[in-house]
Amino acid sequence: MEEFATAELLDDELIIRNQKEASTVYNKGFFGEPQSGGSLKISLIEAVFLVTIGRLKVNEGREELEIKDLMRYAAERHSDFEIKYIVYSDLRTRGYVVKAFSEQGVSGIDFAVYPRGGNPKMPAHYWTIAISERARFSIDELRQQALTASGVRKELMLAIADEEGDITYYDVIPSNPKGKVEKAKLPKAGGMLLKDRVFLWEEGAAASYLRPEFYGKPLGKGLQISLVETAHLMKYGALYVIDGRRGKHIEYDDFVKKARRIQHDFDLRLRVYEDLKSRGLIVKTGFKFGSHFRVYRGDPDKCHAEYLVHALPSGYKATWPEISRAIRLAHSVKKEMILARVSGEGGEGIDYLTIGRARP
Repeated sequence: MEEFATAELLDDELIIRNQKEASTVYNKGFFGEPQSGGSLKISLIEAVFLVTIGRLKVNEGREELEIKDLMRYAAERHSDFEIKYIVYSDLRTRGYVVKAFSEQGVSGIDFAVYPRGGNPKMPAHYWTIAISERARFSIDELRQQALTASGVRKELMLAIADEEGDITYYDVIPSNPKGKVEKAKLPKAGGMLLKDRVFLWEEGAAASYLRPEFYGKPLGKGLQISLVETAHLMKYGALYVIDGRRGKHIEYDDFVKKARRIQHDFDLRLRVYEDLKSRGLIVKTGFKFGSHFRVYRGDPDKCHAEYLVHALPSGYKATWPEISRAIRLAHSVKKEMILARVSGEGGEGIDYLTIGRARP
């Protein structure tokens, strides 16, 4: 049976002074940081875990601290300590070596997670953030953290702890979606706007619009075309639109104004739609999947949509249960969930983040 090591509590850290005990604690799990003279400095989160699994006793002065007192002591000194501890404990129990994150110039990351059987001298496998399900989701913070991790070839993993302590892990990766569909030369055609959609009745033009880029949805021998598709086609000179009630031509700017009144986030959706189209992708509504778009890399008659894309403005914040629902649905229909963050007045900057379930 393994003997307890004894640590002395010193403000925000603990010291194991006995060299044999210090060596045993460090070599079996790489807990703490070895000090000159053979002692071992360990953090509060490491101490709580070691006490919980029966490998450590903690003394404050001459008194031994119970686990509840040590936990309270740590929680008073570190914001969200209980959430971080739940995640730390889970990863350690899974066999990972977990160390407090300490790289200079990088904020918001809680842990560097090393492979099973690895050690802190090896490159970390994950950069991990511990998050409560009640915390606010911020697309700007997530983008910055994902770009920083990707820039040094690390995987960013989010660990969301629910109110019962169960943890859901997500990978977040900057993505660059691209397709194989070439831009087609489309005939000039006229569509009719009726309330919130456009109808194209010219049979030949409808066939050209439908293939190879799959604009619209067949309706008899014609097409019904969505607002974003119509704006895109008008902008590039392929489609002109007539007001179905007045029988007059609608200029592009006037059409966009009407679309904004119908759909409050029309500009946001249009920017992402046009960017995805420029990447050689087939873009269709994602309503049935609870997202803005479902996206195909090739012919929708020959392959399933690979991505569900949701457009978000910079500064967007939400609750984590909202994000969790979107990811869960994408996962259940075997598609990648991509968040498209749009920045700038003209939507010049669009960053894509793939977020999906992880199984550490």
